[in-house]
Amino acid sequence: MANTAIDELCPLVFHPKHIPTKIDNRTKTQKALSVWFILITVGFERLAFYSLAGNLVLFLTSDSIRWTSFNSITASLIFYGTSYISAVVFSWISDAKLGRAKTIIIGFCLYLVGYLFIPLFSKVEIFEKLCGTLPAYMEESTSYSKETCSGLITAALVISAIGVGAVQANMAIFGAEQIQEEKFTTRYFYKYYIAVNTGCFLAFGIIAYVQQNKSYFIGYVISTILLAVTFVIFVAGYRCYIHIKPYDSVITNFFPILINAFQTKWKHQRCAREKLNKRRALKQSIYSSDDENENHDDSVSDTDEQQISFFDYAKADHDGRYSDRIVDDVKSLRPIIAMFLLLIPYWLIYVQSDTTFILQGAHMKIPAFQSNINRMPIVWLSLPDQGIIIHDTTYNVADMSIFYQFPQYISIGLSEVFTSVASLEFAYLAAPQSAQSLVMSLRFCSAGISSFLGSGYIKIYENIYENFTVTNLECSDSENSELFYVYFFVLAGIQVVFIFIFLACDHRFKLLHNASQNRFNTHLFIRTQSRPSRV
Repeated sequence: MANTAIDELCPLVFHPKHIPTKIDNRTKTQKALSVWFILITVGFERLAFYSLAGNLVLFLTSDSIRWTSFNSITASLIFYGTSYISAVVFSWISDAKLGRAKTIIIGFCLYLVGYLFIPLFSKVEIFEKLCGTLPAYMEESTSYSKETCSGLITAALVISAIGVGAVQANMAIFGAEQIQEEKFTTRYFYKYYIAVNTGCFLAFGIIAYVQQNKSYFIGYVISTILLAVTFVIFVAGYRCYIHIKPYDSVITNFFPILINAFQTKWKHQRCAREKLNKRRALKQSIYSSDDENENHDDSVSDTDEQQISFFDYAKADHDGRYSDRIVDDVKSLRPIIAMFLLLIPYWLIYVQSDTTFILQGAHMKIPAFQSNINRMPIVWLSLPDQGIIIHDTTYNVADMSIFYQFPQYISIGLSEVFTSVASLEFAYLAAPQSAQSLVMSLRFCSAGISSFLGSGYIKIYENIYENFTVTNLECSDSENSELFYVYFFVLAGIQVVFIFIFLACDHRFKLLHNASQNRFNTHLFIRTQSRPSRV
């Protein structure tokens, strides 16, 4: 009767063993245009993102806002963290409900709503109408919640960050879905990353220059217009894209599978105990003492239980409710999650390049250039001689050249070439079809967790070292040789430890090898009637 009940339940939760293929009827031109629309969108979106994020710390500490250095870094880390972690929610929405294109459009709408407030904050007259009069001077002891207009600024940053998360979780995967053959996927991801870095370069090279030498208002107006243009470009290519219908999501299935696995395993164990007890009772009636046979029966029963993994109990083959594909999709996430958890220390260091590295550079000096040229942004590693004047804010410098920052920026850049591109491709190839956006979002989520950990870490460091805070107007800690030393050395030490942990885990559990086995099961389930695009 129990088996009959299970058989009756199966059709109610039936899913085909394989996700249906989608026929691609697009022309060769449409296939090529779809990829280029996405790559152009990515480049402009990253330009808008880094136009906001790259100079956010300096903007908040400028005379336009007058936040403390510490609270400005905290706001930046909140922005980064929210943008990455919100990607998990939108990965579920795209995988199971709306599809990637519609989710990206919703993300752009949220992105624009939050972004529109940033130029308003950068105009002093508008800022004072929204938030009141600026403080006459800054106090480094001011808490985050007591900063001028902290609630409205944080809300605008969080709304924009949520939109960023929706776009990030789906854009790379959506572009890969336009490619029909796996051998062109790596080429696409390299082009994708070129687009990302082109947008980043233009943001730091042009928009940052305008923000720091003209005005933050003009710079943010330009980036806001570019973000709106980006949205229009993406929507313009809507008819050229191939849209894979949302099917199911690992997030939706995870807890039901987990519960069903517990239930089925408990039933199996109960039945096994009943059978073993009956067998023992039968043998005791035949043989008065046969300990050897009894021990043998126990070992056979234990071996049978060990041959089945926990999640396999949810499969229909083992009296569970779910097809093999759905259960295997959930099981495939284990090495992927482990991989991205091990990358958290790397992202913790990486995020410093947009926060503490900039603050560090604000208090260093560079050999004098011609006095009649415009001042250069910090992100160009070009600063005046004895003092740093960024728009209308002056920083006094330490007697140390800004060029000492070259090794740390170059090292971060080289590491990004290997880690970011490889993790993008890993996230795509290792993911089952029902979890492609989820796995991509887990990559961003690991970076988001590192941002929040970084915010907590810098708070701990501030509490231990009273002189950590650096005011806008003077480098009060220039005589303290311990400034930043312990902060950065601890981060480096954590990364070294996790390198060995990563190697040990990969050697023991074969994380990369096991995940790569999904390569042949996770391509796009698209069948084309024409030759594939080589874009």
